[in-house]
Amino acid sequence: KVSYYEEMAKNKGLQKNVRFVGIFSDKKEIRNLLLKADIFVFPTKAEGLPRAIIEAMAVGLPCLSTPKNGIPELLSDQYMFDPLDVAGFSNKIEDLMEKPEELNEMSKENIFQSF
Repeated sequence: KVSYYEEMAKNKGLQKNVRFVGIFSDKKEIRNLLLKADIFVFPTKAEGLPRAIIEAMAVGLPCLSTPKNGIPELLSDQYMFDPLDVAGFSNKIEDLMEKPEELNEMSKENIFQSF
């Protein structure tokens, strides 16, 4: 089944640039995937304090997610969207990909915040 977000990437012509990787449990494989990524998107509807975002931040990935539970403790408002706000997520991803300086600044902030 194609997810809402995969459909949005396709509609925006981004399917060659966006990779939906699914679920992994091997730590090395997860770290390698994170190190290859440009942005970490976590459109959850319910999470406590997600380890996935913390791990992405620790390797310096810019992160987008939702303002659910503990996530606002990790991310600024400008990087959080309602889980069903597909347009908000996709517009921010496009915006960030066009502004490498903002991506770099987010990376620095996330590394600093992780330690």
